[in-house]
Amino acid sequence: MTTHLSPSPLVQTEWLAAHLDDADLRIVDVRFRSRTRQGRGNLVDDRDGYAAGHIPGAVFVGTVTELSDPQHPIPDMLVRPELFAEVIGRLGIGDNTLVVAYDGMGLPLAAARLWWALSYYGHDRARVLDGGLHKWQVEGRPLSLNAGRSARTLGVLAEARAVLVLAPGTCSFVGPLVPRAVSSLPHQEWAERSGRLSEGQVLAWLNGIRRHLEHSG
Repeated sequence: MTTHLSPSPLVQTEWLAAHLDDADLRIVDVRFRSRTRQGRGNLVDDRDGYAAGHIPGAVFVGTVTELSDPQHPIPDMLVRPELFAEVIGRLGIGDNTLVVAYDGMGLPLAAARLWWALSYYGHDRARVLDGGLHKWQVEGRPLSLNAGRSARTLGVLAEARAVLVLAPGTCSFVGPLVPRAVSSLPHQEWAERSGRLSEGQVLAWLNGIRRHLEHSG
């Protein structure tokens, strides 16, 4: 059982390695990557990366194809509550499940997005793996080629109840999730066109995510 867990939204690789077999734990791989086609930059789910090796027991969920609303005019907006609950249920996540999300980025962009989305829809038992897959591999920890089992559960997450607000001057948004947050940028086509954000803007945004994770809870 996942007892004695810190209230921090970050969980360490040492802790995860010792709790891989916990019945109430669900590890979720949310890797995505960028792809430029005909001068346009897009995000694509990294299912190939998952198939090539993932943390044992992890299931994969597509940030782009499963957790983003294809009907919304702003790219990569969070999917509607009923669809989110369907995806999360298919992953085997119920009301009492502890979710640990990870990705393959230097900063936990995709993992932080899932952590935020779960909290937004009422599920507080979620953590981000500090250092992600990169740290896990650097430490020589095992990878698996077997797809994690994701039985449907009866647990249904609550309706959206809160909106994440980050301190001014740290980060405008955690991914393009909320219209009023996206509108704070000079352009709203984030992840749709390349070259829209300066390097300074991107670094400030990613650093804001890490500071928020480190000081939350």
